[in-house]
Amino acid sequence: MKKIALTISALLIAATVSFAQDMATATQLAKDAQEAYSNKNFTQAFEGFQKALAAAEACGADGEELINQCKTAIPQIVMSIAKEKINAQDYDGGMAALQQVIELSDKYGAIDLLSEAKDLVPAVEQQKSNALFAAADALYQEGKLDEALAAFQSLKEAGNANAIKRIPTVFLKKAQAAYKEGKLSDAIAAVQTAVTESGDNASIKKTAGSIVQGAIQKAATSGKLGDAGKYFGILSDLDPQNANLGVLAYTIGASYFKAKNNAQAKSWLQKAVNDPKYGANAKQLLNAIK
Repeated sequence: MKKIALTISALLIAATVSFAQDMATATQLAKDAQEAYSNKNFTQAFEGFQKALAAAEACGADGEELINQCKTAIPQIVMSIAKEKINAQDYDGGMAALQQVIELSDKYGAIDLLSEAKDLVPAVEQQKSNALFAAADALYQEGKLDEALAAFQSLKEAGNANAIKRIPTVFLKKAQAAYKEGKLSDAIAAVQTAVTESGDNASIKKTAGSIVQGAIQKAATSGKLGDAGKYFGILSDLDPQNANLGVLAYTIGASYFKAKNNAQAKSWLQKAVNDPKYGANAKQLLNAIK
């Protein structure tokens, strides 16, 4: 019996030594993790405290104090990671880290940190939206209209108010560029999209109207009278009170007259007879047709 008692005693001593070593290991892991955190090695600190937590939990009730310390530290470290990413404009990474903070804070009962993380989410979303808009606007200012448009449209889908306002102006720029290149149908299509995207904004419609007027004149003087007439209809819808409608009708009518298409010439010249500047000329040509 004496020999058995000694054996059991030896086993207990070994278990106690082993337990002490486990606690020492857990404590050292936590100390190393804290040092990493102090040096702003947040990822290393996070991994270290997770290992320390697992080691402390293996020690049972005697590891409770260290367990609580680890559970307090871990979500705080992830918040530091989140803020570091946000400050570096890695908004997606920051948002992912904030979500992790929310999950860990909820799990470990870190109520204040949970509230802070939830409050940060919409602020970071706005920061990301602003940064993306600034990048898209830089493309716009550089004249990279297709790239800018794609970026603005993506932001529009996310509800960015500034992008929604900017899209019509991108289409106007595209319209102006197409007009300068003589691509009148492309210019008109871009103009119509600009007006639609703007919700019939008066300022957009005014600029759009000036582009359409130029397209009417170019089409008429280059013999594309069918296109000129179509563009005239678009301008009439855009701005029924446009003071230049009479002049433009006369331009189209005179071009048809020159082309000896009297039926079309008469139709267009009749739209111009009341124009204060070209009405008399319209009447003169109408008399010549008779």
